Amino acid sequence: LEEVKLSNNITEIPENCFFHCHNLLLINIPDSVTTIGEYAFAYCRELVNVNLGEEVKEVPEYAFAGCITLQNINLAKIETIGDYAFMEDNLVVADLSKTESVGEYAFVNNKNLTSLKLNEKGTDMAEGAFAYAEALANVENLGKAKNIGDYAFAYTSIVNLDLSETENVGTQAFLK
Repeated sequence: LEEVKLSNNITEIPENCFFHCHNLLLINIPDSVTTIGEYAFAYCRELVNVNLGEEVKEVPEYAFAGCITLQNINLAKIETIGDYAFMEDNLVVADLSKTESVGEYAFVNNKNLTSLKLNEKGTDMAEGAFAYAEALANVENLGKAKNIGDYAFAYTSIVNLDLSETENVGTQAFLK
């Protein structure tokens, strides 16, 4: 299984639907889809590109975890990202401009993530949300974050911080 074309009648991709489809390269999720289940695409090791439909507002726990070649996914309309959703992926840029909450270790070990755009109205980031994203140096709207969890940006390359509008910063949130 290398490519999947989904019907415009499908509204949900159930949990574990494409779990461990190692050869899956590309998935186009139509606008009719409103829900993606947990682990839906987890460990699709060859998955490089994901085109999310306009109606998907949440990426649940482990949905794309372990997709070690995943480089491109449009997240600009996503409001909630679950725990470990993009763990150990290969994303370079993440536009979370509509995202209100990022779960625990959601982007942990995204070693090539260099740029991140957060919601200008504030984002809640759970424990370890971007930990070990070692190349991450540019975070737009970080100072508007509501809550930054423990270890949220541990072992990143962030050099300059303005947290003047941030309400809570967790233990070792920026540990180097």
